Order: sequence, then structure tokens, then C-alpha cells
Amino acid sequence: VYMRINITIPNELIERIRYRYNYPHKKYRLFSTMGDGGLNKISKIVDAGLIKHEVVVIFADGDKNKEKIKRKLTNKISSHPDKDRVEFIIFEGEIEEWVLKGTGKTFNPRNKASTQIQNYKKYQLRGYASKIDLDALREKDTNFRRFVEILDP
Repeated sequence: VYMRINITIPNELIERIRYRYNYPHKKYRLFSTMGDGGLNKISKIVDAGLIKHEVVVIFADGDKNKEKIKRKLTNKISSHPDKDRVEFIIFEGEIEEWVLKGTGKTFNPRNKASTQIQNYKKYQLRGYASKIDLDALREKDTNFRRFVEILDP
């Protein structure tokens, strides 16, 4: 699995998913870009990822316009011969939705999730990976459910 993201997904969260659901070690590479920089070159990212990996996962913040962003990304790879091996995980707003939903907090989609976590700074995301209830998050969040399925061998 080759993941290209413009947000931070802690490796600790991926390792917890593998351990919790008893998935064998699977080769994956996780890359991060800031903003739209990497997403503007999506076809090259897909090409690079598919050389050694069976699936490419692109994560993106939805910025409250999830469908528009999904259409934009899908259109960019619509003519790619391996487009069926590309998965998109697009948040309503941002990845901190997983923190709220996975720690039993209420998520209000009208506000940025990161502002709903008391005294939270973006760099602290890694520390929240161990606090997330994976089963509860899997039940509450379609994106997380899809992500766990993608990691399933």
C-alpha cells in the first residue's frame, strides 16, 4: 500500500490497526505533502506508487467540500490505466475528525475538528493515535472503515 497524503497520518495508528485486527505485516509506504502540492501531480504520484505497491491511497482534507475535492481528484486520474488501484480517503474537514470520533467526543462538522479538541495543536496528532478506540471509530466513520479494509491483506 502506497499512501500519499497532504495531512499527517501517524504510523502508530497504522500499526495499532494491524495489531488490533491481526493483519500480517504488509509493505506500505507513507508520504506526506503540504497543501495541494502533491495532489496537483497526482498522475505521477500514482505511477510512482504502483511500481512496487498494489494500491495507492490518497488522503485529502475535504475543507467542507468533500464531493468537489473527490471529483477533482477522480478527474485527474480518469484516464490512468490503473485508476482502479487508487483509493481516495477524503475527510469532511480534516483528520482530527478521527480523534474526536475515536475518543468519544462529539464532532460538529460545521467547525474545524482541530478547534474542537481542547488545547490541541496539529503537531500533537501523533500522541492521539494511542487514545483512539479503533472499534468505536470503525463503527462511526465510513472513511476509517474503508481505510481499515484497504490495509486488510
